[in-house]
Formats: sequence, structure tokens, C-alpha cells
Amino acid sequence: MKLENVNYSRVAIIFFAQSEYRKIITKPILFCKRKNVALWRKMTERSFLEIKKTKLPIFIYDETCQKGKTFGDKLSTAVNFIFANGYDKVVIIGNYCPKLSHKNLLNAATKLKTRNSVLGADFNGGIYLIGVLKATLNTKVFSSISWQTITVCRDLKLLFNTERCIILPRLSDFNCTSDLKNFLKNLTFSASLKNLLMSLTTEIKATKDNLFFLQHMNLLIVIITKVHLNFQEF
Repeated sequence: MKLENVNYSRVAIIFFAQSEYRKIITKPILFCKRKNVALWRKMTERSFLEIKKTKLPIFIYDETCQKGKTFGDKLSTAVNFIFANGYDKVVIIGNYCPKLSHKNLLNAATKLKTRNSVLGADFNGGIYLIGVLKATLNTKVFSSISWQTITVCRDLKLLFNTERCIILPRLSDFNCTSDLKNFLKNLTFSASLKNLLMSLTTEIKATKDNLFFLQHMNLLIVIITKVHLNFQEF
């Protein structure tokens, strides 16, 4: 079945992500504040463009409208609001997965026609996507999860009922500086460029306290943003 022909009525997407100014505090991937802001702004823009391609209703939740004491509470409040406004299915994403596409989102929405939940797993035990049904979800489960740990995907799968939960293909995400090296390992473009990037990350790790680190980190940022993520020049 082609994704374009599926009926996606009463499905909404929650874009649950902090602004770039808050993100540089919770996830300071790059050493320079200005570069961090630019990186997360581009990540947000890219994610939003992919969401728009689905043509599904979008609800944006950043720190200015998230309600609750914990991340789980805030997520529960957001999902409950969407359900209260007439939607039966919700797909939730953040802005930290550079390979997430609109096809992934539509695939998740399609899976919710036959499953009670969908999870997009990363390579660290976390998740980049959550899809849930109003009919089977108790949103209080979100408050019982230890978020930002290596057991998030496993714990959610158990709470959602393993047999009724489907796991989407794993994708890399950006949560910390060390993710850069893991992300580079999965690149498919020319071996020479890939080897250059890998050598730079090795040199950066060994000399992170001197000027050599600063110079090569800047080069790494430029290469990643321009070549792989196709970001605009800062």
C-alpha cells in the first residue's frame, strides 16, 4: 500500500522540542554558543519542513507552552490536549534526529491503523518517535518513564504491551558531542571524506584542551552542516 493513499484522518503530529536557546543548555553539542544556536535552529527548521510534507495537523510544543513539572508530565499534558480536540492518533517527535523524514512519520501513522503504539528507536536505547492511540493509551505512563536514559525504548515498549507495539528502523540522533562520532560511522558518502571526518574526531578528542581542538571542531561543524545535513551556511 502506498503511503499517499492511506486515510490519515484524525491523526496529528506533536512537534515536542525546546527552542534553540533552551537546547544549547540541555544539549550543548558544540563548544561555541553561536554555533550551537545555529545548529539547533537548523535542526528545528529541517524537522518542521519534514512534518509539513506529511500535510498532517501540526501542534508545536516548546518550553513556552509545555505544562508540568517533569518531561513525562509535560508530554502527558500535550497528548491529552490533542486527544481532547478530536484526534484519535498522535505521532510525537523532537528535533534531534537528522535522518527523520516525512516518510517515517507517515509510516508511523499508517502502523497505528493496526497497532496500539509505534516507537522509533535510536542506537542508544532511546527513541526519536512515539505514536499512540487514544483508545488504548493511559497518558500517565509517560510520568513513570526514566527519560533520557538507555532504557527508555525498552520501558515504553513494555508499558505499551510488547505484542501490540511496533518498532521502526533505528535512526541516529544528536544528544551529545559523542554522538557525532557514532553518527559519522553510518555515513555512506566517499571514503576519503568519511576518513577525514573520523580522523578529525580522533584528533579533537586527544587535544580538546588546546587551540588545535577549537580549529578542527570548527572545520568539523562546517563539513557536517554543509555536506551531510545540507544546512545553509551559518
